[in-house]
Amino acid sequence: MARLVRGLWKSPVIKMEITKEVVAIKPTIDKKKLGAVQDELMKLSKFLEDNKTFIEGLSGPEGLNRVTSQQEDLALQGEHQALHSLQILNTSIVEGISFVQMFFEERVDDIWAALDDTTKQQLRELTFELLFSTDNGKNLAKLLVKEIVNRNIAQGSNVDTVAEALRRRCGTFCSPDDVIIFRAQEQLQRATSVGPSSDHGRALLNESVRLFQEVAGVLSHDNLYSACAQFAANQFYAGAISLALLVAHESDRGNKALSWLNDGRPADDHRGSFFEFRKDCYNIVKEILTAVDNDTGNAPEIIDGRQSTEARMREEAHQVVDESDDEVFQYDLFDWYLEQGWTERIIATDSPFIVKYLERTASESTENSDLLWKYYVHREDYSSAAGVQLTLAKSELPISLQRRIEYLSRAKANAQTQGGAIHRQARQIMLHEAGELLDVASIQHELLQRLRADPRIPQARKDSVIQDLDGAIQPLSVLFNEYADQGQYYDICLQIFAAANHHNQADIRTMWEQLLQSIQARVEEDPQAQTERPYEAIVNIIREMSQKLSGYEIVFSPSILIPLVETYAAEHAHPGPTNWVPDLFISVSFDFDTIINILEGMFYNEVNPFVGANRIVLANHIVYSAEQWYEDCIRHNKRVFGGEVQQDQIGQILAELGAAAYRDDPVGRQRIMELRRRIGLGGLR
Repeated sequence: MARLVRGLWKSPVIKMEITKEVVAIKPTIDKKKLGAVQDELMKLSKFLEDNKTFIEGLSGPEGLNRVTSQQEDLALQGEHQALHSLQILNTSIVEGISFVQMFFEERVDDIWAALDDTTKQQLRELTFELLFSTDNGKNLAKLLVKEIVNRNIAQGSNVDTVAEALRRRCGTFCSPDDVIIFRAQEQLQRATSVGPSSDHGRALLNESVRLFQEVAGVLSHDNLYSACAQFAANQFYAGAISLALLVAHESDRGNKALSWLNDGRPADDHRGSFFEFRKDCYNIVKEILTAVDNDTGNAPEIIDGRQSTEARMREEAHQVVDESDDEVFQYDLFDWYLEQGWTERIIATDSPFIVKYLERTASESTENSDLLWKYYVHREDYSSAAGVQLTLAKSELPISLQRRIEYLSRAKANAQTQGGAIHRQARQIMLHEAGELLDVASIQHELLQRLRADPRIPQARKDSVIQDLDGAIQPLSVLFNEYADQGQYYDICLQIFAAANHHNQADIRTMWEQLLQSIQARVEEDPQAQTERPYEAIVNIIREMSQKLSGYEIVFSPSILIPLVETYAAEHAHPGPTNWVPDLFISVSFDFDTIINILEGMFYNEVNPFVGANRIVLANHIVYSAEQWYEDCIRHNKRVFGGEVQQDQIGQILAELGAAAYRDDPVGRQRIMELRRRIGLGGLR
C-alpha cells in the first residue's frame, strides 16, 4: 500500500494555472495514474478479503482459538487492530481517488467560483494525505460533493442519478442522509421553478419539507438556513418554521439546553453548546416571523368575504409558533418579544410556558413583573394579579414609593374583584394586607413630601432621607421614631397611631395638644405671612385629620378633641364666628348627642378655664348644638333628637342650663324657652 501511494501521498489535489488572467483548476496527478493506483489498491483489498482466513490478524474470532497464552492473545488482537485499520485506510484511499476523479469530471472552475474564500484556501492546501486520512480532509470533500450536487440540481439534472453515482463510487462522502437532503433540495428547486401559488408547487414544497424533516437530526445550520430562506422566498412560512423547530429539537433529544437554562446558565458547561445551536435555529424562526409580518402586514384580512391568502399564511406561521411545545424556544421567543417591545404579544399569548417564564424573569426587572400581573388581568385572574402586585409592593426591587402605592391600590382593587380560583378567605387576607400596607405607604409618602419641603433639614441629610424613604415601605416604628416624631410632624404621628392601632389615650391627647400648639406657634411667628386666620388654621387641620383618620375613633376621639379645641379657643380668643367651635365638631361628623354630653360634663365639672363666668361659653355651645341638632332632624325628616327618651334628656339639660347659666340673662333664657317650645316641652320655671 505504501509503495502504491507514495508518489501521490504528499501531493496537492489541485493546482492553479493562470492564463490571460483566468484561473483554471487542474489536477496535479494524471487521471490515468490515479486510476492505476486505484486498481492496484482494489486488487490488494480483494486479495486480503479472499485470503483473510489464512492471515493472522484477519481471520476473526477463529484465530483466537489457536492462541496458547495470554501474551499471544494480546499480540494477535494488536495485529488484528492494525490490519483492520489498514483495510479502512485502503478503502478510504480508493473512495478518495474516486472522488478526485468525479470532481475533475465536473466543471471545476464553476465549482471553484461558487466557493467562499475559506473553502478555497482549504482546497489549495488539500493534499492526498489529508483527503485520505484526516477528518478535515473528508469534511472538505463532503462540502465539495454538496456543491457538485447543488450545481447539478440548479442545472435541472436528476438528483437521484447524481447521488447514486456518488454513493456507488465514493459512499464515504455521500451518506444516505445526504441523498435525502439532495432530494429535498431538488424538490425545493423545482417548486421555485414551478411557482408556489400552484397546487403542484405547494405539493413540491410539502414534499421538500417532509424530506428535510426525515434528516432533521443531521441537518447542518447552513443547509437549514438555505432551505428556510428558500421556503420563505416561496411564501411557505409555516413549513420553514416547523422545519427549524424540528431541527432544534432533534439536535438535543436529551433537552440538555433546558436543564442548562434551569441551572442558571453555568459557564464552561458543555450543555451550553446545545443551547447555542438551538438558538441559531430559533433565530431563523424569528427571521421568518419578521419576513411574514413584513410581507403580509399591509394586506387586507378579508377579500370578498373570505380570509385573504396573506392573512392565512400569517396565521398559519404564528400558529406553528404558538403551538410549539419546545420550552426553550418559547423562552427565547419571549425574550425576543421583550427586546422588540412587543409586550402586547406576550400578554395575549396562550403558551403554557408564559407564566413560568414571567415568574422566572420577574425578579430581573419591574417591567417583567408588570407583564406578569397584566397577563393575569388579561386572563381575568384578578386574585393572581393582586398577589403579584402585592409582592411587587413589598419587594426589594428599586421601585419608587409612588409606584408601590400604585401597585397596592391595584392589588386592593383586584382582590375585591371576583375572578380566579383563589378561596374567598385567602382573598380577604390578601385584601386586608394590601389595605394595611397602603395605609402605611400613604403615610410614608406624606412624610416624604414633608421632609422634601422642610427648610430646617440640611441638603445632605435631606438627600439621604429621600433615598431611604422613596423606596421600600418602612415599618411604622421606623417612620415614627426616626422621622415623624423627630421632625415634629404631629399630624403624621397621629396617622401612625391610627395605622398602628395605638390605644394609649395619654399619648394620643399629648400628640393632639402638640399639634394645636404647633399651629399656634406658626401663627404667632409671622402673622402677616399666613393666608388663613388663626381659627381657620385650627378648623382646616381638624377637618383634614377627620378625613385621614376616618374610621379610627380611638385617635380621632371626640372625648379628646372637644375639650382640647374648646380650651384652645377660650385661651387664645382668636377673632372669628361666635359658634365656629361647635360648627367644627358638627362638620367632622361628631354625634350631636356626644357633643352635648361632653360639653355638659365640662360645664358642670368646671374644667379650667371654664370656671365662673367663663362657663357661659360652654352653655352657649350646648344650646347651639341642640338647636343645630333640631334643625338637622327637621331637614332630614328624622325623629327629633332620635326619640322621646333623648328628647326628654335634652329638655332636662336645657332646663338646668336655664337655671345655672342664664339665671340673670333674659336673652339666654328666652332662647332656651323657644327651643323647648319647638320640641314640644313647656317653658322654664
